Amino acid sequence: MPLPFALYRFKKILKLTNSDILFIGYTFMRKQNGKWPYFSLAKMTREYKISQDSLSKTVKRLRALHFLTTTSKKENSKGKGRNIYDLSGLIIALEVLIDRHSEELLDKKRWSVDDQLDYAFIKDFEKEKLSEIQRANDIENGEYNK
Repeated sequence: MPLPFALYRFKKILKLTNSDILFIGYTFMRKQNGKWPYFSLAKMTREYKISQDSLSKTVKRLRALHFLTTTSKKENSKGKGRNIYDLSGLIIALEVLIDRHSEELLDKKRWSVDDQLDYAFIKDFEKEKLSEIQRANDIENGEYNK
């Protein structure tokens, strides 16, 4: 899933650092089938040649901003657990910012490619949320077989 341009447009308002953007990008790259990924921070430090301390500070900062929620996944064979990294808080913040600026966007006579990408991203996210709600309703009604 590509990063929405809105993330860069509202970077300053959201108080995001370059390290935050790197972590967010890494997380979005691993998101599949509408599910937030789980991965090893140690692996990320090796892949991107960044320190564990720097990455830990980034995760703490994103949690403090309520953009990131981590949920522990069961432990692996080495006895180390992995976290599921959920950036729904960030998506909600982006939606709010885009909604605030939507009147300005709608007043434009012509949309730029970036405007179109922002709009498409939000629509895709809304579809994803609706399919999750539908799946939950199907499970509740005993109609979901998986």
